[in-house]
Amino acid sequence: MAWINILNCIPFFVLVAYVSWHGAADLSWENALILGSSLSCVVIGIQLYYNVIINRFFFSLYLSLITGAMLFLTKSYYVLYYYKTYSGTTILLTLALVAILTTFFTRSGFFEIELSDKRRVKKSLLHFLIVNVAAIVWSLVMNSYGMIISLLMPWALLHGLHRILRNKLVR
Repeated sequence: MAWINILNCIPFFVLVAYVSWHGAADLSWENALILGSSLSCVVIGIQLYYNVIINRFFFSLYLSLITGAMLFLTKSYYVLYYYKTYSGTTILLTLALVAILTTFFTRSGFFEIELSDKRRVKKSLLHFLIVNVAAIVWSLVMNSYGMIISLLMPWALLHGLHRILRNKLVR
C-alpha cells in the first residue's frame, strides 16, 4: 500500500513544482490550483476504483485545492481574496467539514475504522472538532506569521490527535 501514500502526494508535489517553476504570480496560482485539483480528482478516482479508504487528511487538502480552482474558474474574486489570505484556515475548515461528513455518511467514518459503537466514535469526533476549532482560531490569529505557524503547527497537532483517538478507538 506504499503506492497509495506516493499517489496521495503527487497533486501537492505538482502544485509546488508548478509554482516554483513559474513564479508565485496570481496566474501561476490559478493554473497550479487547476492542475492540482485535476490531479486530486484523478487520485480520488483511482482510490475509489481500487476500493481504498481515502486518507481523510489528504481528502481535506484535495477539497481545499478543488475549492481554490473553482473560485478561480468562476472568477469569484471577492471570495478568492479571503481564500488566498486565509489559506491555512481554509484547509482546517475543510478538515472539519470532512470530519463531520465522513463520520455521519460513511461506514468507516473519519477515523477510517468500522465500529459498532457509534457513540464512542462520535465522542472522539467531538474531541477532535473541539481541538480543530481551536486550531482554526489559532490559524486566524497567527495568519500574518506565515504558513508554518498558522497551518503546519495546527495540522501536525491535529494529525497526532487523529492518530491518538484512532488508536484509542481500536483498543
